[in-house]
Amino acid sequence: MTKRAQAFSSIERRFQIERLPGRPSDHDAADAGTVLKIDQVKQAGDLGATLIVAPGFNPEVVGYCIENGSRVIPGISNPTDIEMASSSCSKW
Repeated sequence: MTKRAQAFSSIERRFQIERLPGRPSDHDAADAGTVLKIDQVKQAGDLGATLIVAPGFNPEVVGYCIENGSRVIPGISNPTDIEMASSSCSKW
């Protein structure tokens, strides 16, 4: 197994990355879920994740994703979260 495949396998277990169907290789593109911190966004991005899913709304994580070209779907649970996510994520 290559180092990239090993790293992908490790981060897949850690951040619940799912491979996108219909891609030429399992390692060409992925989405990362249950991302809580900017470091996790960076690691997922290094492995090709283009969509970040977070269980809650963390303005720092959302801001980092937007600034660095990653699509992000933050978790929301109340009207305030909806307003914050709506105004933050309107850039993509």
